[in-house]
Amino acid sequence: PMLESQKRAYKNYVQRKKEAGTWKNYTKKIECPICKKIYLNTNKPHHILTKYHNNALKTFIANNQPI
Repeated sequence: PMLESQKRAYKNYVQRKKEAGTWKNYTKKIECPICKKIYLNTNKPHHILTKYHNNALKTFIANNQPI
């Protein structure tokens, strides 16, 4: 786990990037169709997934990609 100081430093880093307009906003919010939680980074859900859950989520993401 990250230390508090590391968390703060990272938050400040992200804040600076956002203010500078260089932060890539690839962390689209997406709701997991199975557990109904909202995840930010669609590539790496923040909880441990079963194989079924993982595949369902991938299918869901694939079907919901903006063109």
